[in-house]
Amino acid sequence: MPTHPDHAAGLNFLAMAEKHFGILFCALGCTLAGRVANSMLFERAPLSSFKSVMAGFVVMSLIVGLLPLTLLAPKLIKVRKAGLLAYGRLANTYTESFDGKWVHCAGPPPEPLLGTGDIQSLADMGNSFAFVEGMRIAPISRKLALQIVGQAAIPLVPLILLGTPAPQLIRAVMKMVF
Repeated sequence: MPTHPDHAAGLNFLAMAEKHFGILFCALGCTLAGRVANSMLFERAPLSSFKSVMAGFVVMSLIVGLLPLTLLAPKLIKVRKAGLLAYGRLANTYTESFDGKWVHCAGPPPEPLLGTGDIQSLADMGNSFAFVEGMRIAPISRKLALQIVGQAAIPLVPLILLGTPAPQLIRAVMKMVF
């Protein structure tokens, strides 16, 4: 349904299910964090040598987490295109009738403008068309992406604290506070 308020033709519930896979990325992040912490503590490897691995892990978690939702894109593109055509025709018919009745009428309007539902119906038509126009081609939102990134990155935060010298951490905290 192209006018569904979830902006994903009614398929946003799939994104709700997808966010629960974040616990898997968190568990994998814990495994990676343990391996990196061992290398930092026992092999004296610097944190900087693991930055690309940690960033790559977070990016791959995001890709793996969102990739299944992109499989819906071809169908949603078709639904959006068909919706734009159908609602465009409907809006055109309605606005021509509205224009003929209220703007370019030959004589006085058939009824008083105040109290008529025509104006509200015109606004409702515009809102329906805006819903179709604003429909996403995949049920992916910024909130979902940030949630997956957060769940993947949370286990890596202690490593950053462990690998950053205390004076540098204090300066960063002071900068944020003041």
